[in-house]
Amino acid sequence: MKSRRDGRFLSVESLENRCLLSASPLGIGGSYLPPQTYLTSQGGFLTDPAAGDPLDIAIGYLQDNAVDLGLSSVDFNDFIVTDQFVSEHTGTTHIYLRQTYNSLEVINADINVNVTADGRVLNLGSSFVPGLNGPSTAIALNPYLNAVDAVETFASALGYTIDAAPTVISEPAGFSQSTLLSVIDVSLEDIPAELHYVPTLDGGVELAWN
Repeated sequence: MKSRRDGRFLSVESLENRCLLSASPLGIGGSYLPPQTYLTSQGGFLTDPAAGDPLDIAIGYLQDNAVDLGLSSVDFNDFIVTDQFVSEHTGTTHIYLRQTYNSLEVINADINVNVTADGRVLNLGSSFVPGLNGPSTAIALNPYLNAVDAVETFASALGYTIDAAPTVISEPAGFSQSTLLSVIDVSLEDIPAELHYVPTLDGGVELAWN
C-alpha cells in the first residue's frame, strides 16, 4: 500500500502470517508469528533531519505513526531495547526493540528502526502485537507446566526418550522463573529455561517456556 504524506510517498508492506513449534504451559503447540509490516519512503527517508538521541527519534516516530503499522501509540509503552549500534560505514543507528507484556518478553514481537546520522528515520519493520496495552503492573505467574514438565513435553513431541529424570541445576529465579536444567537424553549441554509470551492466532499472547 502506498500513500502520500508531507510530500513523501509512504510504502507500507505486510508479510504473510507464519507459525512455529513452541512449548506452552498447556503443552506443545504452534506459536503464531505476528504479521510483519515495513514502512519505507520512495523519497528515501521517512522524516527530515532532526537533532536528538536516535532512540528518542525512533520512539517518537513510532508513536506518531502507529496507525500505519496497525498499532496505537500506547502499544509502544512496554518494550525493551535488545540491540542498538551505529554502522561504521554509514553512521546509521540500527535500533531493535522487543515488545513486553506483564514484564516478560513477547517472542518474535520485534521492531527494527534505522536512523541516519543526521536524525532521519530511514525505514522500519514491525511485528508488534496490537492491543497489549493493559495495566503495566506485573501479575503473578502460575504456569500450568513447570520447566521440567515443559522440557519433557517438548522432548516427547520430538520423539526423544528420557530414561534419566531431568535435573534442576538452579532453582527458578526472578519473575521469568529462569532456571537451568540438565537433560542428558536430550542435550549434551545444560538447558536454560525461562517464561515468556508467544503471539497467538487470535491476536493475543500465551504464556510459554523458552
